[in-house]
Amino acid sequence: MPILDKDISIDKHVSLWKITESWTELFELFENDAEINSSYSKF
Repeated sequence: MPILDKDISIDKHVSLWKITESWTELFELFENDAEINSSYSKF
């Protein structure tokens, strides 16, 4: 459930979530995604 869910203009909408997973849990979700792995390796 988003902690913020708001229309900011006629054609724009913003939602904000609180992330409860650790960074390792999040990266494990995308371990087979080449684009994510490429970005991750630059950090």
